[in-house]
Amino acid sequence: MSLSGVLDIIAGRNELVEGVVLDADGLGADFETDKVITDTPTQFITLSDPTISRFLLEEVNYYMAAENAVTFQLYLLQDALADDMLSLKTLCFDSGAAQARNIIYSRLGIENKLPRVVNLVTPGKLWYLQDWSAAMGNCPGWISVRGRKLF
Repeated sequence: MSLSGVLDIIAGRNELVEGVVLDADGLGADFETDKVITDTPTQFITLSDPTISRFLLEEVNYYMAAENAVTFQLYLLQDALADDMLSLKTLCFDSGAAQARNIIYSRLGIENKLPRVVNLVTPGKLWYLQDWSAAMGNCPGWISVRGRKLF
């Protein structure tokens, strides 16, 4: 670890930020809303620090067990907007198309365009959208994010 990294830890500037959405049986309907990137997000991940506005997103993990044989694309956004250009501007993670059901995905590192600085408009809320290829049916699953608080 570099000297600046050690100084950040000593100064308390390396605080972990986490957030999880878990729907173990699919009854919460947390993953059954089909939206494209230009739709207004209506669902969000509550972060471990409800006052946080800025953090370094380092890891995204997700799993969807859709009842039907469908694929999806997951988007994480810094704000809840409904406009082509503004939605794209607030995009901070895109899983890529055709994510398969019943597979645990773990995204981190440069190949997944992470880490990434995230500036939340609503503190403590990281918005998400899922674009499904067809009707997903009941969908148990989870999304978890992890990063470091930025000052």
